[in-house]
Amino acid sequence: MSTQLDWGKLVAKNRVKAPGMQWNKEELDAIKRGVSPDDVRAGLFEVPEDVPGQPKSIERMNKAELSEKAKELGINFDEKFAIRSDLVLEIKKAEKKAKLDAAIKAKAGKAKTGKAKK
Repeated sequence: MSTQLDWGKLVAKNRVKAPGMQWNKEELDAIKRGVSPDDVRAGLFEVPEDVPGQPKSIERMNKAELSEKAKELGINFDEKFAIRSDLVLEIKKAEKKAKLDAAIKAKAGKAKTGKAKK
């Protein structure tokens, strides 16, 4: 008989914060007050109020929303095995790269138009 904990199941059922990490008292209290475990994992201890018409921050998205966003950004992943925190990191990296690429492209466009005027 195995005596090891199944951390994956415990995390999935929000019984623990992450593999090998228990909730602390402040986090448990926030969850008891109705803050979602995913929001507590993101560092929120009060129920955040969503602004109508404004998208949720990446940290507040659930796994299904993150999966959809990752697919839109062209991130390759296996939905069965990808975990929420890794999706957040990959989405942030992809968005940062897209911003950097856009800035480089804009700078290159300005340089070309600047040379043509001279």
